[in-house]
Amino acid sequence: LGSVLVKIKAQGKKEAVSDIKSVGEAADKAKDTVKKANSDVEKSNDRVKQSYKQVSQTAQAEAESIKKAFGAIKGIIAGYTGKKLYEALIGSNADYEQTLTSMEVLLGNAEKAEKMIKNLDVMGAKTPFELSDLTKATNQLLAFGTAEEDIMTRLNQLGDLSMGNAAKLDRITAAYGKMLAKGKVSLEELNMFTEAGIPIIESLSKQLDVGKDKLFEMITEGKIGIEEINNSMAELTGQGGKFFGMMAKQSQTFAGMMSTMSDNVNIFARQVGDEAFEYIKGEFNDLMAEIEKMSDNGELEAVAKDIGEDIANI
Repeated sequence: LGSVLVKIKAQGKKEAVSDIKSVGEAADKAKDTVKKANSDVEKSNDRVKQSYKQVSQTAQAEAESIKKAFGAIKGIIAGYTGKKLYEALIGSNADYEQTLTSMEVLLGNAEKAEKMIKNLDVMGAKTPFELSDLTKATNQLLAFGTAEEDIMTRLNQLGDLSMGNAAKLDRITAAYGKMLAKGKVSLEELNMFTEAGIPIIESLSKQLDVGKDKLFEMITEGKIGIEEINNSMAELTGQGGKFFGMMAKQSQTFAGMMSTMSDNVNIFARQVGDEAFEYIKGEFNDLMAEIEKMSDNGELEAVAKDIGEDIANI
């Protein structure tokens, strides 16, 4: 029995040592696992920091780009200070509104007027003419009786014939309008075309197959009508004509490019100032309503009297 007990004790001790050893090994493994986990966490932290740094750098670059863009815009605006800025953003909208209203009266329809102005905007942005030049010519043509559907055709012909020159466009538009109103051609108006450098006499002679003397005789007798003038204008500005594509050619000159840029800048300024214009216009309406109200109830007269007395007492 004693030997058995000794054997059991020895075996228990051996197993206990084995268990302790196993626990130690497990602890070492756990320690290695924790160490590896800490290493992985550190690596993850490094990756996060690097990613954050990259994102931060990208964000800073984007912010710098935006800053530069705003700086450029501010630089443009800085060129328009005080009165100039008002005229560019607000005044251009006021002029546009006035032009639109005039066109509406002539065409009798707001939708037609808006469509016409948009066509003129497009033409102005591609030619040496500014919107004001084109609207003036259009108003003349409409006033003299040009059909609405013929306006852009006539305007393009007159624009080419005037070689992109606003003063010439004004003169020959007036001359054409007067002949249109009379329903016949006169030497006075034809001379205005000739003075602008347009060989209208030669074109009419060729078209009617007559010499100049015979042509003058026919003009004096009132035998040449607006149809013949329209045909000559079409011949001179059409494919193969001396003035074909003249506005497009002039728009490629320095002066033409400057005019085109001016039109595009004006269009941009109108768009930028549109909201401010509507706000200011609304404020003016409110102010006018308040003044009218004060005038009706006698407050305006009282205020004027007080101001007058204050001035007198200075």
